[in-house]
Amino acid sequence: VPQDALDYHLGITNSLLQFAVTLDAMIKNADDPMATLALLRTYNTAEENVYTSFNALASYQKRKLP
Repeated sequence: VPQDALDYHLGITNSLLQFAVTLDAMIKNADDPMATLALLRTYNTAEENVYTSFNALASYQKRKLP
């Protein structure tokens, strides 16, 4: 990973981890409607973070192209 792209890759890694943890929690709490409701908001945030981090990497890549 290029040194100046390290933060972008770290952002993607963290957002995907957050997304995976949220999905695991949703599976474990599938029988609890209140937990599922609370996790749904976390899911939406995690999804947005994945989208944002990949967009940031794509913007970085466009700036680096000759």
